[in-house]
Amino acid sequence: REPEISFASGPFNGTDTADAFAWRLGLRPTLGTEFAFSGYHGKYTPGYVNQAASIHSLGFDGKTGWRGFEMEGEFIYTDFGRVQAVLNDIARQAVDSVAETSSAEAANLESELAAGFSGPFTNQRYGYWVDFKYRFWPQWLSKTFLGSGFENPQLIPIFRAERIWFNDYLTDFTFANGRITSMATENKEQQRLTFGLTYRPIPNVAMTGAFEHNRRIQGSTMIFPQVMGLGGIPDRTFRSVLLGVSIGF
Repeated sequence: REPEISFASGPFNGTDTADAFAWRLGLRPTLGTEFAFSGYHGKYTPGYVNQAASIHSLGFDGKTGWRGFEMEGEFIYTDFGRVQAVLNDIARQAVDSVAETSSAEAANLESELAAGFSGPFTNQRYGYWVDFKYRFWPQWLSKTFLGSGFENPQLIPIFRAERIWFNDYLTDFTFANGRITSMATENKEQQRLTFGLTYRPIPNVAMTGAFEHNRRIQGSTMIFPQVMGLGGIPDRTFRSVLLGVSIGF
């Protein structure tokens, strides 16, 4: 028997209240330039889990620019507390629930409780992203349909670099005699590079095309993308093309 265990509701995804607080301290030395430190501290376990466990996040973000160039980025470090105690409680509740209807099923489940996870079962995770943009407009394009009739159209090439680390990512565990008897973990690391171009005819309308290159650096599967029903994919690289339109009002 292989149940899927995840935090699908409660304070973790915002569908229930939780005791938490967040803070941010920013510095703006010049117009268009800002740097800040921030944090989040609060419970991540839903109400049905008897163990109270908290998440602590610290971050640094900033942005700056010079003429048509812009740079913006963020780094986040997150620590999840008491992961094994939380899993012990979830597994024990799964066995107790089955035992109410069938002691034979409970014994079988207790000896082979293997779980597929979609929740944050990792001790630490951290990562960063950074964007580089350049806003410009070639005058010869003003005579084409791309520029005709628009006051200040723009082309914006974009380069984005991202990297993420999962430490002690829990892949599965076994449960017997009311406690976890073994846990399988691995470290995961992945990089994503994105190259894009945005066409903005007016300030509140943007059309973007982008190419993404994902590379698995460490671990048996990619962290993203996730395939429905399969989870992370084992490919070393994954490429995709994105097209999008945004309209503001």
